[in-house]
This record gives sequence, structure tokens and C-alpha cells, in this order.
Amino acid sequence: MKTTLPKYERGDGVVLFLDGKHTNAFCHFLMGADTYGDDRSAFFVAYLYEFGLGVAQSYEKAAEYYLSVAHSDEGEAAYNLSVFYFFGLGVPRDLMRARSWMETSAALGCIEAQIYLAGMHMTGYLNDPAIAAVTLLPYHRAIYDFPPPLLSGDGIDAYTEDARIIPEGVSESEAFHMLKLAVSHEEAYAEYVEPFVGYAKFMLAQFYIEGVTTEIDRQAGERLLLEAVREHKSPYAMAYIAEHRDEMRSDAFKAFLPTEL
Repeated sequence: MKTTLPKYERGDGVVLFLDGKHTNAFCHFLMGADTYGDDRSAFFVAYLYEFGLGVAQSYEKAAEYYLSVAHSDEGEAAYNLSVFYFFGLGVPRDLMRARSWMETSAALGCIEAQIYLAGMHMTGYLNDPAIAAVTLLPYHRAIYDFPPPLLSGDGIDAYTEDARIIPEGVSESEAFHMLKLAVSHEEAYAEYVEPFVGYAKFMLAQFYIEGVTTEIDRQAGERLLLEAVREHKSPYAMAYIAEHRDEMRSDAFKAFLPTEL
């Protein structure tokens, strides 16, 4: 959310952060969050608390600020709050709340959450998320490394327990819905999340080609595969095309040169 409040420029804090002046950036964002009620600044405060940048690391304070803006932007705060509940970081570990916040994040438009939920519905299992956090400093991108050490002194592995079955089991229709959301991101957003958009297109293509929860539509599936390769350089789509080239039927594939792979 772009602030219109006077006497505060959020961008000044972003410049400080990018210059490595994390403490000054934290103080600037804290003012924006607490004095001016700027949601994006509150997210930045939470993120800096989570990773201990410019301030002593505190999962409790990070959770507090993420919660305060969990329904804002495009679901980044909700995603991070979900991860906190998955691993018990600053909040009691609660997998049902973790799933609920992941669903909130997906509904708000976070592609990482949409991809996660698609996988959950395809397998019927609730697995620990591989992405530790989503940042907005300076733009949307996934963070894969969890910030060690945890406050307990243990590694993140001490908190993980994969493959918890979800009550409703496999739901291919829900997975299909989540993948359709994931591939629909605008170009400006997708600029920073291309690997995820490409992966979503690769997965959704198979739903169309194989007729999973929808009528078989090879043209739609093959178009998505081509987009995944040409626009997003998806290695999964490249491998799939190489393996199934002889089965491709659309006019687009007839003009698809081997050198493009």
C-alpha cells in the first residue's frame, strides 16, 4: 500500500536498507508503522525482526507485526505468518492455523502459497514449506534459507515433521484451481517470480493434456508448456517437451524448433 501520509517517505527507508544501513532503516520503518500506520512499513519491521537485520532478532515481535498486516498487500505477510505457525516461531506451533494463513495468503495473491496449496491438494499431505519467507525488500521474492539459529538453539530440522495427511485427502479440483490462480499473475508481478509462474504453467499443462478435473484440451496444455519454456525457461517444461515431443499435436509445436530446447 502506497502511503499518502505527510512527513514520511517509506522509500527513504528502502534506500537505507539497500545501502546496508539496516539499523537506520529499521528505525525509519518503525516510525512509519507505529506513527503513521503504514502497512508496508509494518511488514518491513516484521521482516527485519525475523532476520535480525538492524535489530535484535525476535520471532515474537516479527509475528506481532506480520499479524497486524496479514490481510494487506498480496499475501506476503500471511505467508510468513503461516511459516511461523508451521515451525512454532514466536507463536505456538499450530498446523491448522498454519494452513489457514497459507490459504489466506493464496487468496490474497501470493504465488508461493498457491503453489504450496496446489501440491498439498495433489498429494493429500501437509508438508513443511520449503520457502522460509517472502520478502518485499525491495520487491517480492522468495527466501529459501531459514534464519539460524532459532531461539531454542536448535536447528530448523528440530521443528519439522513432513507428510501430515489432510482430512479431505487428495483434491485435484482444488489443485487445478490453485494452479489457475498461480498462472494468472500480471507481468509486472511475474517479473520477480518467473520460476514459480513457469512451474505452475508446467503443472497446469499436464492437467489439460491428461484431462485431470477438466476436459482434455491439448491445445491449451501445449500452449502453456511453450509459454513455460519461452517466457520462464522452465527446466521441467523443457524436459517434458523433450520426452513427449512426438505426442504434441498443436500447430504451435509443429513450428517449435529443437534448438529452442
